[in-house]
Amino acid sequence: MPPFIATPAKRVVVATASDPLVRSVARALKGNVTLETFLDPYAAVVAVAERPTDLLAVSAAFPRFDAAAATRALKAAPATSALAVVAFDVTSRAQATSLESAGACRTFTRAREQELSQALRELLGLKTE
Repeated sequence: MPPFIATPAKRVVVATASDPLVRSVARALKGNVTLETFLDPYAAVVAVAERPTDLLAVSAAFPRFDAAAATRALKAAPATSALAVVAFDVTSRAQATSLESAGACRTFTRAREQELSQALRELLGLKTE
């Protein structure tokens, strides 16, 4: 298929300090998306706001970063209102509820993090493995 006809790859932004998690997500999404990773959650939010993005996966465990407030702000902006937000490293049910109320479509505790890659594929409409 000529490149001018091909649909552009979906853009996924991941904010985490966990190298194993980045490798796992990259393996699961390999060849299907444009993946950008950030160690700084603020830089990730800015990147999402600057260019169309299909999905933001963000750690809820960054110190001095309010993932729920960032999610709420992104969902309130017209340019990013359709963005799928997934939060992982969630530490409590109260935190999960706060993130979901802010607009996160999925939340994952560390105990369920092995399900993250599969959930990202589903949210992006990619064939499940």
